[in-house]
Amino acid sequence: MRRSVGRSALYGVLFGLATAAVAEAVRPRGGTTLLVDWDEVRRTAHSRLERPRIEPGRLASVATGYRALADKLEKPLLDFVGPLRKGASLPRFEALDREGWLDLNLGILRRAVDPVLESGRMPNSLIVEVGRAGVNRYVGFMLAFLGRRVLGQYDPQLMSAEPIGGEGLYLVETNVEEWQNHAKLPDQDLRRWLILHEMTHAWQFAAHPWLRPHMEESMRVLIDSVTRKGPGVARFAAFAGVLPAQWRVMRLVQGTMSV
Repeated sequence: MRRSVGRSALYGVLFGLATAAVAEAVRPRGGTTLLVDWDEVRRTAHSRLERPRIEPGRLASVATGYRALADKLEKPLLDFVGPLRKGASLPRFEALDREGWLDLNLGILRRAVDPVLESGRMPNSLIVEVGRAGVNRYVGFMLAFLGRRVLGQYDPQLMSAEPIGGEGLYLVETNVEEWQNHAKLPDQDLRRWLILHEMTHAWQFAAHPWLRPHMEESMRVLIDSVTRKGPGVARFAAFAGVLPAQWRVMRLVQGTMSV
């Protein structure tokens, strides 16, 4: 009997503590907050990049070399895949270091996600702060992981109300050089192959006017799934991209971009 009473008392205390902890976690703290702190995301990603910077003069020289290769490749590429639409052109290449790639892609993410964040502001509470810290680390780690591996990129400027500098073609020289040295690859042939690959992506958008609105509509479906009102947990799940409907759309986007 004493053990039973003692155990019941212990359970009562634990339940009371758990209830108090939950109440404190969800207690409004005044004001609202966004689900992502971009400054914290950048700090997290930058701290894990390794060799983030290349001297600006060297990057400029490397970019000149990229453009010379691209100029030689454009005609044979268009002869093979087909001409551009009248008035269309391929963007010129830029050379990036890892820090430059990070800042470029933070800009791309913010372009698409900031409207979602503003419409999805949440009341301040401890549980929201914990969730936001988790999102910050997740996005920062993801960007750092990609920033150490991505070789080239085409930015088609999707979801832009106004152009912020035009479409862009990029090679991440830090990663290209690292792969070249590790795999003992010929420098010019490697860069020529990467440049041709990225130019082909740019041609897909420049030559096919239906592709941009198709991709933007797919992205709007993803954004709409996040901006719907609902419980905080559901909104965190939506923002993290873990809902079945989001995975279906992401598979369609990946399939389109892999053609």
